Amino acid sequence: MSNSTQPENVDLSEDFEHHSEDDELAELEKAAESQPADEPAEGPADDTTEEILAPSDIGDNAHQVVTALLGHQQDLVAELRSVYEQLEHVRQVEYTALETRVQEAEATVAAAPSSSELTELLNVLDNVSASLQEQEQRQSGFDEALREAQNSFAVQLAERDAQLAAQHARIDQLEGAVTAAAESADSAHEKLEVLAKETESSLIHRVSERVSPAAQQARHALHTIRGRFRR
Repeated sequence: MSNSTQPENVDLSEDFEHHSEDDELAELEKAAESQPADEPAEGPADDTTEEILAPSDIGDNAHQVVTALLGHQQDLVAELRSVYEQLEHVRQVEYTALETRVQEAEATVAAAPSSSELTELLNVLDNVSASLQEQEQRQSGFDEALREAQNSFAVQLAERDAQLAAQHARIDQLEGAVTAAAESADSAHEKLEVLAKETESSLIHRVSERVSPAAQQARHALHTIRGRFRR
């Protein structure tokens, strides 16, 4: 605010002891009405406005009061002008920000896909979804077939293991029988040899020679069968 002269506390009774209170009010109203008619009552004042002069036909104290009031009025006008300029600046800033937001919104809308593009995209998504469902169904079928094949293979393996176990048992039986036969043939061969020596019989000796190769053939056959089944 600009420098202004504040009203002094003066005793008006010394200068206006012949005037009544109504006369003083009338003089103040007359001083206020004596302002130039072309001076604006409201709105921001121009910096180049000339200082308003008080009328000189009133007393000194009244003249000081009016001058102080006029100075205060000029200060208020200047302050109002400053406030108005600040409001105008704020309005301009807000308008600029609003304009920027509008432009950004327009750019976003312009960059958005059109209705036809959205429809095409939805169709593509539907096709992809249908393809995924079909793939899931196929995968489910493959999984089911794989489980069935695994179960079948497990059953076959169990049956094969059972067959192999039975064959091994049969081989063990045959091995025992062949071993017993070979041992019996060896024992008979030994007995025949002893008997042939004791009796010096050529017939018994020939029978003994026949029994010994038969026992060897039985052992060889047992070894061959055992090797095949173990492989």
